[in-house]
Amino acid sequence: MKLKIFNLNCWLLPPPISAENNKRIEEIISLVNHTRPDVIMLQEVWLNKYVNKFKNGLQNYSFIATEGKSFNKSGLLTGLKIPYSSHKINFFNHVKGYNVIEKIASKGYHLIHISKDIYLINTHLYAPIKSSNRKITKLQFNLLKKFSKDKKVILAGDLNLEEKDLSQLNNTFNYKSHGIYTSVQSNKYHKTRLNKLSHEKNKKLDYVLVKEKMKYTVREKVLKSPVVSDHLTIITNIKI
Repeated sequence: MKLKIFNLNCWLLPPPISAENNKRIEEIISLVNHTRPDVIMLQEVWLNKYVNKFKNGLQNYSFIATEGKSFNKSGLLTGLKIPYSSHKINFFNHVKGYNVIEKIASKGYHLIHISKDIYLINTHLYAPIKSSNRKITKLQFNLLKKFSKDKKVILAGDLNLEEKDLSQLNNTFNYKSHGIYTSVQSNKYHKTRLNKLSHEKNKKLDYVLVKEKMKYTVREKVLKSPVVSDHLTIITNIKI
C-alpha cells in the first residue's frame, strides 16, 4: 500500500482572530489539487462554512467532520480518496487545568480504519498557555500511544509538542528529526493578529508518525512555499 498524506493546521479561527481565511482556503484547495494526496489531515477548521468550502472545492474526497449548527467541534477535518471500513470521532476529557478556550474547542481525534488493518489518526492536542499545563498535552499523547500499542497506526496532526518533548515521551512511533520547523518566525502569519501573543520562536509542532514495527518506508517534506497558514504543510509519502 502507498499513501500520500497532506497534513496542515489551517489556522481557520473565526474572524477577526485569524486573517485572510477565505483566500487561504482557496489556496489550500489549490495546493491539495497540486499535490494530489490520498489523505488530507486538517486541523483548526472550526466553522461549518469552512468545512463546506473544502467539501465543495475537493469533491473527489470523502470528508469526516463533527458539524453542529455552525461549529465543527474539535476543528478536525479529514478527507480520503481511499476506501475505509469505519471511522469514529473521540474527544479528550477535560481534566483539571483545562482553560476555557480549549474547553470550547473540544479537541480530540478522528480514528479511521482503512484496509489491511491499518488505522489513521488525525488529531490536535491541547495547546498549553502555562508551562505547567504541558502535562495535559503529554497525557493526551500518552492516550494515543496506549491505543496504538497493539495496532498498526499512522498518526498525523498538530501535537503541540516540540521535538525534545516528543523524544522523551515517544516509544511507540518512529520519528527522526530532520531539523525543519513547521511554525517559523519568517512565516508572514507568524505575528499576525493573536499569534503575536504566543509564537515566540521557531518550533516543530506538526508530525506524521508511523507505528514502530510496521514494515514501511517514509519520505516527508515540509513545504516552505506556498505559505497558506501560520503552520507549514507536511507532505508525507508512506509505502507499507
